[in-house]
Amino acid sequence: MTPFTERNRQNAQHSTGPRTPEGKAVSSQNARKHGFSVTTHHLLSNEDPEEYAAFEAEILDAYQPKSNRELLAAIDIAKARWALRRFDEAEFVLLNACLSNPHQTPGETLAYACITDPTKPQGTDLPSLDLLLRYRRPWDRRHQEAIREFDRARADRYREERLAMQKEREALKQQMQAEKPRKETRAEREAREMRHVEILLGFRKPDAEPAPGFVSPLDMPKVKSASA
Repeated sequence: MTPFTERNRQNAQHSTGPRTPEGKAVSSQNARKHGFSVTTHHLLSNEDPEEYAAFEAEILDAYQPKSNRELLAAIDIAKARWALRRFDEAEFVLLNACLSNPHQTPGETLAYACITDPTKPQGTDLPSLDLLLRYRRPWDRRHQEAIREFDRARADRYREERLAMQKEREALKQQMQAEKPRKETRAEREAREMRHVEILLGFRKPDAEPAPGFVSPLDMPKVKSASA
């Protein structure tokens, strides 16, 4: 091992970076300048977590998610809109800085900013706005996709609810048909009427067997076949 390598090894023992959670949280933001290029949701150091929580609650109250899938989509909508608010504010500040000429209307100043001026230093005015809009596009796409996902989740939930209601109606219909009295057949009706006639003529007592020697008309074919 060379002396140079040994010194590097010893120095590395003293340069391990932050060790506390607070120090690690700070060092993780060292490369972040404005947070515009971040495509995942993070609260910046100058943003209030309670303010975001209230903002997210307003979004959830507006969308009224009824399923876990809808809830996740609504939360994504809130995250995207929170990021888009940063761009709205940044665009407002940038345009005010670009359109601060008191001798021109805002439209005139913006038009002149859109014209390439060889004497103007590059990277000012409109290029800054282009950069801001480029950072904004991923969040616009994420916002639109979150809205589409919420609409799909809500449509799927409606379809599942309709199918469940249809199955419930079919089950109830089958139950009612099972409990409904069976319709009397023609032969059963004629036999019941004949028993009533026999009771009136005295050949049969109520709920009793036919009198001996009495042959009802319903039994006539059987008697004929026996005598034959």
